[in-house]
Amino acid sequence: MSMMLLYPIMLIAAGSIAVPVIIHLIQKQKFPKRWVATVRFLPTDQRVNRFAPRLIDPLQLLLRIVVLLAIAALMARPFIGSGKSATRNFVLVLDSSMSMSGAGADADSIAFSDAKDWAKQMIDGLGHNDRVGLIIADTGIVKSIPLTRDHEKIGAAISESSPGDKDSSGIVPAIAVACDMLDGKRERANIIFVLSDLRANLVQQGQDKPSGRIRTALGDERLSLRLVRFGKDEARNAEVAGCLVTPRVAAVGSSIKLSTRVRNHSDKEMKVTVDLRLRGLPSGSARPVTVSGNSECVVDIVTRFKTRGSSYATAALNSDDLDADNEFHVPLRPSARSEVLIIAGTSSAKPSDGDDVNEVDVPTILTYALNPAFSLAGDAGTNLRPKVVRADSIGTIPLDRYRLFIFSGVSSLPDRTLQDIRDLLSGSREKRGLIIVPDDAMNALQFNEIFTAVGGSENLPLTAAKLGPMVACDPPLDWASSASGSPMMAAFRGPTGLARDIRMFQRFDIEPVEGAEVFLRGTDGSALGVMMDYGRGRIVTLGFSFARRYTNLVGTPAMLTFAWQLADHLTGRDSLPEREATRAGRQMAIDLSEFRGIHGNMRLLRVGDDSEEPQLFALEKENESVIPRFEKKGVYEFGHEKRYRDRSRYIAVNGPGGGEGDTKPLTDERMFSALGKRGHSVFLPANAIKDIPSGTELWPWFLALLAAAYGAEAVAGHFLSLRKQEEART
Repeated sequence: MSMMLLYPIMLIAAGSIAVPVIIHLIQKQKFPKRWVATVRFLPTDQRVNRFAPRLIDPLQLLLRIVVLLAIAALMARPFIGSGKSATRNFVLVLDSSMSMSGAGADADSIAFSDAKDWAKQMIDGLGHNDRVGLIIADTGIVKSIPLTRDHEKIGAAISESSPGDKDSSGIVPAIAVACDMLDGKRERANIIFVLSDLRANLVQQGQDKPSGRIRTALGDERLSLRLVRFGKDEARNAEVAGCLVTPRVAAVGSSIKLSTRVRNHSDKEMKVTVDLRLRGLPSGSARPVTVSGNSECVVDIVTRFKTRGSSYATAALNSDDLDADNEFHVPLRPSARSEVLIIAGTSSAKPSDGDDVNEVDVPTILTYALNPAFSLAGDAGTNLRPKVVRADSIGTIPLDRYRLFIFSGVSSLPDRTLQDIRDLLSGSREKRGLIIVPDDAMNALQFNEIFTAVGGSENLPLTAAKLGPMVACDPPLDWASSASGSPMMAAFRGPTGLARDIRMFQRFDIEPVEGAEVFLRGTDGSALGVMMDYGRGRIVTLGFSFARRYTNLVGTPAMLTFAWQLADHLTGRDSLPEREATRAGRQMAIDLSEFRGIHGNMRLLRVGDDSEEPQLFALEKENESVIPRFEKKGVYEFGHEKRYRDRSRYIAVNGPGGGEGDTKPLTDERMFSALGKRGHSVFLPANAIKDIPSGTELWPWFLALLAAAYGAEAVAGHFLSLRKQEEART
């Protein structure tokens, strides 16, 4: 059985035995000088020197050499290759990212549970002198325990851990921290175990600094890194990569469309079922879909929004090898229906005599454009509910229920109606809008006289432009693709915008009034649309009608977009805040403006999780928002702790995304880029603890030898001192 050394360089200290040897050689015994007659008369060169250098007290010298050799041996830490008393250092890096909640090696297990069981069995097999450290990480370090011989503490921390809802971007930095834990250690074994599924997302960009630390540490032969792979070898996983809800603000009773993006991360074709849930309840709109390998598709599901308060929609897939990414939540912001009143002049009620028999009057076109489903079926559709009345019967209509007014071919209205519309546009708490659509049968002089007259509390005209004569466009006039920077015209700008297919055959000359702005022009520079703020409301005056003799707009997909964008902009719906949604592990600011002036605490609670205590935030005057961190995915309810339940709203927190659901294994190329090419190996759980060095340290024996030799040297020195004292007296 051979003996080995942990610190062979410390044997240099054995050279210190030369010190006592030299001391004992140069030490001289002091005797009194006596002249002896037999040598007095001898020549000097014939005298024998009896006091030449020689070893003094050889027994004491031998004991001192033994002491120094024992100290050098203790510093070198000798051991033999059998037994388990030699100290070893292990650091366990446990991956707790979302992908570790995927299927394990067995049918009913998950990868994280398999990793925990392996870690606890490994710790149970360690010797009492072995030291273990623990790092649990996902996007960052969740928990860290330095090297300790308290194995029960490590086991308890592993038992309490669970997979999170974040990605594995913190695993490589965690390995770097483990290398720092073992920096400078020279025990029998120094090993880092990384317990992970070793998926493609483990190594990410921007990790050059921790990767450099790892490569430097693994350059020392005393340290080794063992990557232990858990999870199913050929996992099949489809992920809900995202959802888009249209419209952004849903009205009660209106239809909503959930466009779900499904991504297949496996190499083979997968058949999945996409289901839409409203407030956690199935909508009955499940759709089967087949997704090719390593590709994605978009599934559109339409249902009706029936909840009066805040709600949320969930796109869910059927079970696969990683269920954690099979749901995606989107909050729904409720709003009342926007009632639209289309006031038709005499000329707009029916087509002109010379028109095509298939010509449709403008109010009908607008009714269909604003809400196609309502026009065809009389229910559901968009959140806009149009109603058509003739100008001569407007006096019998209560106007305060309408958010948007459209004058189609209207030259005049009763003074009382005009005043009511002025008051609603300027003074209403809700934003309201007015769209003026001219017609060739209108009386332009009468229109300008009535509508350009200033009045009302704003002392402004009730039109954004004066109406001029009609002009024929020969050749047809195109819409300018860069006519305006208004957000509502974004879909029409650029070479691929919707404006490229629109042609104008006739138009009106319109002159903007003071304070108005042109938001739509033709390619010849002529104004086709003018907008003006009117108190809290807005007014738009168009330079064309929607009849087919004016433009081909009705026959293009741009018609619906143009109508909806106008309606949303005039009623303020396009300026509503974005849906409150984020990813697990991130912070997000929650606006408190609607609770200004209210006292108490705001409560944030994850829906369906009764085990967690809600987070409370005090309502202070200076606080305009709160910024909580969302550690777990799911749907959170945010509202007042005790009152104002009608103002509560939902916040959607989804999984990490960014490829965390990619179940493909980590390639050697990416592994080498992060860890280098030496000092690490990949193991299956059954083989990871084989060939771990062990042994028995001999330092207790050498310590006993040191103590015995030191004691013997002290005793010998004492007796030698007594003998010298006795000789000196005689």
